Amino acid sequence: MSLPDGDSPIRWLFGATLVAGLLVADQDTTVLSATVATAPVVGAGIGSYLGTHYDLPDGSNSLLAGGSLLVVGCYGWIAGVDPLAGKLLVIAGSWFVLDGATTVRYESQTSPPAVFADLDDEDPSAAMDQINSIGAIYRGLRAVTQPKTIDQLANAHDMNPERMKAAVDYLESTGKLGRIGNGYVAVEPRWGQLTPFVSFASWLPRRLAKPITRAVA
Repeated sequence: MSLPDGDSPIRWLFGATLVAGLLVADQDTTVLSATVATAPVVGAGIGSYLGTHYDLPDGSNSLLAGGSLLVVGCYGWIAGVDPLAGKLLVIAGSWFVLDGATTVRYESQTSPPAVFADLDDEDPSAAMDQINSIGAIYRGLRAVTQPKTIDQLANAHDMNPERMKAAVDYLESTGKLGRIGNGYVAVEPRWGQLTPFVSFASWLPRRLAKPITRAVA
């Protein structure tokens, strides 16, 4: 017997059924409990399949994931299986649903930075290559002391000036580059080696509040 290939819903359903069967094998687990526990697996499978085969708006996966967590959380809370874990899952699921809904509503009205605008949405490696290129530009400027113009950077990184300008504009907008005359220089991280941790600590509250601020805007 061979499993279906790719993102077939049957593959995910097979996996969910297998997990449910293992749970039911435990005499303390009912069929209903096992079915509810595998809801996130089914939700992930549906989201993966739809996202691959249909042009769904950004935020759809969060809606499906949040809905699955809500199903599991409500069951654990109301049925008394594990009320505390159920409440936490309900909170998490509600956040994902709100995040997904507001993303569908608002993100479609915003445009990505110019440096990412022409990338193929169906090719994740294209975005990674662009990120690597942007990182190489920043590292190259950190290694020199003199400002570099767009043309100089384009020649150094074998990139056309238009794309280089988009990359430099993005780095400047994130505070990583500064301008001196017609040239650009790297801006050293304010917190040194602690910068990634400080940035994460600053980003996390904003990210958690983002769905709420979008909803009340």
